[in-house]
Amino acid sequence: ANLGTAKEDEVSFLSDKKMKQYLETTNAGVVLVKEQDLPENVNKTFIVVADPYVAFAKIANVLDTTPRSSNGIHSSAVVSPCAILGQNVSIGANAVIEDGAELGDNCQIGANCFIGRNAKIGKNTKLWANVSVYHECIIGDNCLFQSGAVIGSDGFGYANERGEWIKIPQLGRVVIGNRVEIGANTCIDRGTVENTIIGAQTKIDDLVMIGHNCRIGKACTIVSQVGIA
Repeated sequence: ANLGTAKEDEVSFLSDKKMKQYLETTNAGVVLVKEQDLPENVNKTFIVVADPYVAFAKIANVLDTTPRSSNGIHSSAVVSPCAILGQNVSIGANAVIEDGAELGDNCQIGANCFIGRNAKIGKNTKLWANVSVYHECIIGDNCLFQSGAVIGSDGFGYANERGEWIKIPQLGRVVIGNRVEIGANTCIDRGTVENTIIGAQTKIDDLVMIGHNCRIGKACTIVSQVGIA
């Protein structure tokens, strides 16, 4: 909880100097602080950590109550008999898993998701509702995709012949590394002949557009409404 509003049964932290004024008056049961911010003669419980914001993130993960995106394989899901499912895979209502798709152990595929032909999704990866993963795309382990994300749609490729546009088939894939997170309604286009690459541990916010053949490195952060061509 916030330092200014925390109660006795809640944990808080100090990472913003503007909140330091609340250290002596907060009702929080426990406060995470750096050693240099530890107040004197205050009868409260403090835990000294190197980085209170990082410590908060780790504690929040332990206390996280976010539900699973799916539980078991719903009776309305359409799963090709040629798909390969790992252990403990969950697939939500009305999801479609096409021929040759591979889902790793403990994958969660939310309602109305589409997993295209020969797409591969690694273990422990979670897709919320209405995520589309086109054919041949590869997604790593421990990834998280928010609702409405589109992975592997056609790149914007056309040749002009005397005023008429000729579509260029997009023959590459999207390849996404491990521990990548993709925000809601973000689109990542497949490559024209080579692949669009998203490096491991990269975090991409909502409403981001990654164009065909882009190569995003490891552990990048891209915030909302960015477009990369």
